[in-house]
Amino acid sequence: MSNKKSLGLVLVVLGFLLLALTGVRTISSPDIFTHIALGQAGGVSADPLSYTMSSQPWIDMNPLYNSMVSFFWNLGGAGLVTLVHVLALLAAFIMMLRFSKEWGGPVSQGLALLLCARLLVPVFNPGPGIFFMLFSALFLTLLYRVKNFNLLAVLLMVLQILWTNIHPSFLFGPALILFFAFENWQKTRNASRTAMVTPLTTKLFGLSVAALLVTLINPNLINLHRHIFSNWLVLTGKENIEWVSLFGQFFSQDFFNNLTRFALLLGAGGLITLQKRLPTMITLLALTGAILSVISPDMTHLFAFLAFPFIILSFNAVSEYLSRTLTMVFKTSDTMLHDVLTVITLILIVISTGSLVTNRTYTHIGSASRFGLGIEDGAFPVAAAGILSRADFPKNILNIAHDGGYIALKAPGRKIFCDTRTSFYGEEFYKTLDAALRGQPGAWKTILSDWNPHAVVLNGCWPDAGALANRLISSGVWKLVYFDGATVILVRNLPEYETLIKDASIQSQGVAILEKSRTDYLEQSKGFVKAGNPARLIGAGGIYLALNRPQEAQSFYEALTQNSPKMAGAWLGLGQSLILQKQLSKGLAYMEKAADITPRNGRVWIGLFQAYQLKGDDNKARNAADQLNKFYKAEKATVEQQAVKEQKRASTKSAEKPVQNPGTAPEMPTQLK
Repeated sequence: MSNKKSLGLVLVVLGFLLLALTGVRTISSPDIFTHIALGQAGGVSADPLSYTMSSQPWIDMNPLYNSMVSFFWNLGGAGLVTLVHVLALLAAFIMMLRFSKEWGGPVSQGLALLLCARLLVPVFNPGPGIFFMLFSALFLTLLYRVKNFNLLAVLLMVLQILWTNIHPSFLFGPALILFFAFENWQKTRNASRTAMVTPLTTKLFGLSVAALLVTLINPNLINLHRHIFSNWLVLTGKENIEWVSLFGQFFSQDFFNNLTRFALLLGAGGLITLQKRLPTMITLLALTGAILSVISPDMTHLFAFLAFPFIILSFNAVSEYLSRTLTMVFKTSDTMLHDVLTVITLILIVISTGSLVTNRTYTHIGSASRFGLGIEDGAFPVAAAGILSRADFPKNILNIAHDGGYIALKAPGRKIFCDTRTSFYGEEFYKTLDAALRGQPGAWKTILSDWNPHAVVLNGCWPDAGALANRLISSGVWKLVYFDGATVILVRNLPEYETLIKDASIQSQGVAILEKSRTDYLEQSKGFVKAGNPARLIGAGGIYLALNRPQEAQSFYEALTQNSPKMAGAWLGLGQSLILQKQLSKGLAYMEKAADITPRNGRVWIGLFQAYQLKGDDNKARNAADQLNKFYKAEKATVEQQAVKEQKRASTKSAEKPVQNPGTAPEMPTQLK
């Protein structure tokens, strides 16, 4: 084997290694826990997890996947679950590479793997969506490699039934057969110069119909299809609950957005520079992926997969065009560009791999995950799970969707308020919950009257957790019983919970866990391998700041800004904590750093508007007000933030400064002071 061929093979192998390492991360996405909990519950017609939907008909869209992932969880825990999904991802891309090798050499393949891996970084999470890739790749492999039609039909029907019971994208199976039939018809027409339909084309159309019919083989029959069509916006990620992480909005996503644009422009370049007829299947797959990426950023992983063959084609076509141009204009060797691209690709893959394994990538994009296996403890109520299982803990709890699946898995005897099954709970349910948690009186009364929760379990990283905790504690109706940064637990101030409320041991436990997390974070951040984004510390800073404890908040935010300088939320919190300590100029400087990192974040501009008003800088206050008008979303604001918005309107008319003193801190348990 020549040196060039050997180096080309190295590029492809390293590309697949990078792709695999992209998935080797601690679990910080909540969906997988809901699937495991449903698998543990077994096949039931009523919802086994929540008390809010116990009487509602439930359509399980992933029955086989839930059972499968539950099996792997019992066998090897979170690590095995992650590895199974990584292997499925690798298998899918390997099959797609074999399907598209004729359209580009090793350098184009290596570049395509690098680009797809980078696109996958923010959105890869263990979940049934990975099996969309696997089944799509299996369908394509069989369609192009199995020549016996009867055998092909049997294999595809079996796969279609499995696909139907694993992921709601199963209707893409019949679509792939239609794409293949259309490609077959097009080839026949080009060969004979007539628009004839061959017997094979007819059979393929019939096979597509048969594949559609066997999708009825599922526990819900046609009701599954109805549910999918009525909730297609939710299922395509149009109405997603969170992006990257609960605190992802406080990190710049410019690199990822630009990378997606580059991939789309690269595809356009391939269309223009390719000197052959466009391959029908590869083009249709890329077009489908591009449409999904435009619908929702959450679909970018599917875009990366579906467009992978076309990305190979595009890199090859564009590089050949550039090579021809350079040869003609500068009289250079036609292999020069190939050699340069080979070296660049190798360097970029090595750099990307190093950035992943040292956690720099996760830190920069705002992910709560780190390189490795297991659960990211700070992203879920891991340390608080034992408290939730106590006999004296209230029966009805109020939790955000992010934590629901984990609580259901770790406390199977306890019913949760909700989880991330967006198509099941429905848009109105989440809107009511969101409005209630953000302090809207009518929505909060609805939650209390309809469900009567006696405990609130908050994720500290939810951006408005601190405001809600402050509001509930200040009311005197609720008592704070546990806080460890990652989790805040409040219960009704009732006699039946007196033992729980006065249990100093659980209060001390939370503080000890938080302090250890801070110590570990500071120690781990000294080395070459970074500690990532510590969800527990991020949550602690926000909670302390909302409870008007700026010195404690400052200590956390200083640690965060020192080790994660691209975290706008940490700069914002540090600035606000200093302003509360009457260090206005220094605090403003830090808050302006937050605006530089995330200039489209309404929360940042609310803080800056208040600070400029306090300083008396009318010009900058007006500019902050203009930015606030652009990016403020009333439906996503707490009642406190809405009050600031009203203050802005009033100040625009009367030029009166709003009162900035947040008041006294609510009473906290002694152990948390």
